[in-house]
Amino acid sequence: MNSPPFGIIVSSQKGGVGKTTITSNLAVALQQEGYSILIIDADYTNPAIAFHLGLPSTGSKKLMDYKRGTKLKNILQVHQPTGVHVITARHSGRPAALLPSAINVYKAVMIGDYDFIIVDTPPGFFPVAVWKYFGRRLPNIYAFIVTVPFLPSYASASKLAKLYDSVHIKHGLVVNRIKGKRFEQSVGDIVSTVGDELAAQLPEDDAVEIGVSEHIPAYLLQRRAPFSRGIARLAQRCIQISGRSGAGKVQEGRRGSWLRELFKRLFGG
Repeated sequence: MNSPPFGIIVSSQKGGVGKTTITSNLAVALQQEGYSILIIDADYTNPAIAFHLGLPSTGSKKLMDYKRGTKLKNILQVHQPTGVHVITARHSGRPAALLPSAINVYKAVMIGDYDFIIVDTPPGFFPVAVWKYFGRRLPNIYAFIVTVPFLPSYASASKLAKLYDSVHIKHGLVVNRIKGKRFEQSVGDIVSTVGDELAAQLPEDDAVEIGVSEHIPAYLLQRRAPFSRGIARLAQRCIQISGRSGAGKVQEGRRGSWLRELFKRLFGG
């Protein structure tokens, strides 16, 4: 690949808004469009990418184990149904210990054969030093700020938007878990309050809960579900932002491969 990977940061100021669900489904959606994808689970507070994708959470090297000079393949896992590459994490009470590994991994993947790198981050203000590093080393980067339609969540999202502005990282808002209830804030009012562009709005959907319980992204499990359709639009938004259109669809043989793996996961055998 001639051009460096395009980085997508999935972030939020508050936890429990659906970052990991969005990360795993977005990665699968982009992979199904023919792009090579690496997920980095950088959420040291609640690393859950492995759970969402049905990957082993023990017995494998994690993001924190990566050191300069180590081969990247030593910490990679592969989501067999789709071919998405994943670097998982483990819980840590020392966020500063994550920084050297995160920086070294980014140096390695800069020359890797990926179209998109999607990073699932911890809630809150991820250390500014890391963002400044990303901004210098990976200029092709975009941050999604995930919120839900309630005041404490989207009010704090505006603070995160200002942080990204301070380190010159472009960003957009993803409003998740929309139920359409009277007590919810409208998407338009949320966008106005945060002062950010709307990247996507995703509905509350039973397909998500079913997918999490089965360790299968909803996008694979129920492609026509409202949430999955929203993820498909978000994937197209990523392609548009990155300028990487024209990668082509997944070959039929590859599509059959993930379908076979999906049936194995659901029914065994």
